[in-house]
This record gives sequence, C-alpha cells and structure tokens, in this order.
Amino acid sequence: MTVFVNARLVCPVGGEHDGSLLIEDGAIAAVGEVDIPDGHEVVAFGGPLPFYAFPATFHSGDTVTLGMTYFLDSNGKRAIIYSANCMQSPPQELTNLEQGIIDNSTLGGYLQIVNASGVPTNSGAATYQNIKIGPPDQDFDGVPDALDHCQGNVPCTIVNSTGCSLDQLVPCAGPTSGGTWRNHGAYVSAIARAANEFLAQGVISEDEKDSIVAQAAHSDCGR
Repeated sequence: MTVFVNARLVCPVGGEHDGSLLIEDGAIAAVGEVDIPDGHEVVAFGGPLPFYAFPATFHSGDTVTLGMTYFLDSNGKRAIIYSANCMQSPPQELTNLEQGIIDNSTLGGYLQIVNASGVPTNSGAATYQNIKIGPPDQDFDGVPDALDHCQGNVPCTIVNSTGCSLDQLVPCAGPTSGGTWRNHGAYVSAIARAANEFLAQGVISEDEKDSIVAQAAHSDCGR
C-alpha cells in the first residue's frame, strides 16, 4: 500500500501546533507529523509505526507532500518507507505484535493547537489535498513495484510508464545493450527518441523535452 497527501500548515510565529496525515487503528498513528513553526520539522511515528525524522527545515505555509509505502521486505518482514517532498527514509521494519498496520484502519488528517491563552497569535489552519492510496511503490515514482522495471530511482525523478528515467533508458556511458555510443550524435538521437516517448505519455511538456535534448547536445556523452 502507498499513501500520498499534500499537507499545508499556516501557523503564526509564537504559537504551538502540529498536523498530520493519520492512520487510525484504535490509537492514533501519525504518518508525517508536521511540526511548524516550533520544530520546523517533519517526522513520522506513532502506534505501530517506527520513528523517523526528515533532515530538512520546513516553514509555515509550506506545502509538504507526505507519503508512505508499506510492503514485505527481503527478510519477509512488514516494513515501511516514508517520504516528504522528494526525500525518503530508509526502509523501517515494523516491530509491533501485529507486525504491521491493523486491518480496517482508516485514513485522515488533523490539526492540533496547544491551548496557550497567553499567546494571542496562537492559531493555525491546515489544508489536506490530493490524498491517493495505491499499491506498494518503494521508490515513490508513481509506478507500482509490480510494474516498475527500474526500481530504486531517486525521489521525484521523472519516469515513464514502466518506471524508468531517461538516464536509465539512455545512459551517458553507452547503450543499455552494451558497448559505447558510436558518436555524440547517436547519443543525442537516442535521447531525443526517449524524450519524445515521455512527451507522448504526458510525463513531460514540449518545453521540457526541448530542454532535455538541448542539454544532451551540450553534454560530452558519446564524444
């Protein structure tokens, strides 16, 4: 299972508040706890979920795309990977007695504001949008693991319908069939063909395609 949500918290300086994408299983388990402005951080924890803090600073008004994917790892253990704005955690094995998220859990969000009567600016607002639930996707590229031919992409890499990036389809070092590029023109032609396929699939725009081909033309690949 993979879950994504866009979360935006607006919190005045001096207040105390946090908000989350939640999985609820009797107790509350927070996936992607947004602590702004006090902690300026995004962490994941709660209930059956292992703790993880993302190494980045966030600010009031930021839109944070939170995600998690839940799967069986190579040890046969139930594990989870968290994501936040093109960052992702290492796989975290679940250690609770249920060995995972309890069946019939529900998905939601919340905003919590500390009752601080002495802080007149203590208020907040949260917007949760684009909630998506799908099959496991360990590299968060939008292509389920079962259909992904090129797993392990860096988060936010643009990929085609089979989960492969342009660099994977057309490596600078040489064709995927082996050997090296015949010349620089052969490399640029291959990039142009692949970029046109990405355009046809709707994953890049015409301007992005032109930029990709221009970058290839100025590269040293195949020279």
